[in-house]
Amino acid sequence: MILFAKNLAFLMALALSLSLFPNCAHEEPWPGARHERIVVLMNSSIGPLDPRLIRDGNTGKVSRLVYRGLFRVRGSDLRSEADLAESIRYEHELRACVLLKENIRFHDGRSLRAGDVAFTLRSAMDPDTGSPAGGLYRDRFHGIDLPDGPDGQSICFNLRAPVATLKTDLVFGILPRDTEVNPRVDPPGTGPYSVIRRDGDRGVVLKRTKAQSQAPPYVVVRTLPDENSRLLALLSGDADLVLNGFSPSVIEILEDRAEITTQNHASVTITYLTMNTTRGPLTRIEVRHALALSIDRDWIVKNRFGGRAEVANGMLPKGHWARDNTVLPVPFDPERAKELLDDAGFAPKADGTRFDLELLTSNDRLRRLVARDLARYWRSIGISVRVRSLEIGTLLHAIRRVQYQMAILQLPEAIEPDMMRWMFHSLTTPVAEIRNAESPWGQQTRTFLEPGLPGLVYRNPWPGCLPWAKERWARGIEKYARSFFEEHAREGGGNRSFWADPELDCWLDLARRRPDLKWRKDLYSLIQARIANDLPVLFLWHEDNVAATNRNLENVSLSFRPDLSFVPRIRISTQP
Repeated sequence: MILFAKNLAFLMALALSLSLFPNCAHEEPWPGARHERIVVLMNSSIGPLDPRLIRDGNTGKVSRLVYRGLFRVRGSDLRSEADLAESIRYEHELRACVLLKENIRFHDGRSLRAGDVAFTLRSAMDPDTGSPAGGLYRDRFHGIDLPDGPDGQSICFNLRAPVATLKTDLVFGILPRDTEVNPRVDPPGTGPYSVIRRDGDRGVVLKRTKAQSQAPPYVVVRTLPDENSRLLALLSGDADLVLNGFSPSVIEILEDRAEITTQNHASVTITYLTMNTTRGPLTRIEVRHALALSIDRDWIVKNRFGGRAEVANGMLPKGHWARDNTVLPVPFDPERAKELLDDAGFAPKADGTRFDLELLTSNDRLRRLVARDLARYWRSIGISVRVRSLEIGTLLHAIRRVQYQMAILQLPEAIEPDMMRWMFHSLTTPVAEIRNAESPWGQQTRTFLEPGLPGLVYRNPWPGCLPWAKERWARGIEKYARSFFEEHAREGGGNRSFWADPELDCWLDLARRRPDLKWRKDLYSLIQARIANDLPVLFLWHEDNVAATNRNLENVSLSFRPDLSFVPRIRISTQP
């Protein structure tokens, strides 16, 4: 019966795909012979590859094949190592200098120089560029200088404060100096592949550089939003590789196909439920805990992901150096959830419901299915939830404007624990204020001072937070005064729950200042415990990286990172 069901599912998917797979008759032929290229399928369009303009995970995966940074993160252990940099040294805690490697060239033949690095990062910092990385670099640096001039090999970074994350901050693709910001142009980089063609929204074509003589000569990246179309393309041999692009039910089908190889690896990718804590019932901690307690995440992992995921206790996966394993995942306890709602004054009405909420998700089939699972669990404790599935751009637009109640999102590469600051620091909200916010701190403008900062001075905060509060107060007043004479760019970031906790802000800031791993781990333990207690966000599960490839591909090696860094090492077998 199980085998019959699998075959039936396969035939149905194949039949659907025949009407959905695009007609490529009018498309320019792909370069090279079939054994000289690999075709990679993506489930969403590839945006501008310019590192300054990247706004989604799939575009980032392709961009890293074209552009290299001063440093890179190893997929095996998530630690940073030098890439374009030869070395880094600190002249003092607020000044770090990087020496570039010799004989590195851009795809157009120009030599990599210090001026290219300075230009790239200054351009990203410029508010007019609109780079998602701009806030990070504006917060990190108050100046970049070149001791040997723009044609030298040394770049020095003048830091606003001591920072332990500088190497991972500099994992950012470098461009030739004076590269204009143009989303329609993919400028040259120093990576293993260069862009030779754009096919509109359908994808890009990459060609290996001379330095990569053993890599596949061409990589064709194609966008197929429909899962059935991706399935047919892979089974027909028109495509070679799909990474994290199939639902678990389709992976089960592919495991029975002799011409397809599947493999999976634990991942840093974290799926989470973000909650707008400024309005309605979600301002109450009891409600957020009740929502968490009513979800049977073990059931979802087993039945929706085929066991290829792991219930999360926070942002970081097992094995990460900063993860606190003493923080336990929220258990499945719907009776306790009902008690919390009763105690908070949300008694069931005559129809059995307590209040209504809305949950946003993407229009991906599996995400919609999971969203309905969550709504079903919440309905069992008296919370009526309307599920709305949106195109990913529309979804993110609503969330960035904080025009939502709850949403299911993914953070694809939570490698550096400093990402917690991006997600939870009170000044990293996507907008400066919410004028009709119901929570007291939600009503405060997030531009110069952290909400609650003055009160922290008069509390008995964690040791180290008092001097931090005084420092932040002085810096906030300075920024406010300067805003009368020059434009002030907000830090911005991913605090989409609009959370505010001044002591948490303190820990997040201090954890990024010292390179001592024990010091940082102790602080991140405090941070993880506080987030698990207050629950502005519920981290749900880490989904495995899963690759499906045609069997003629060799050396496909997955890691914790959901990226394509293994592509240059792939070998294409010519054996039938």
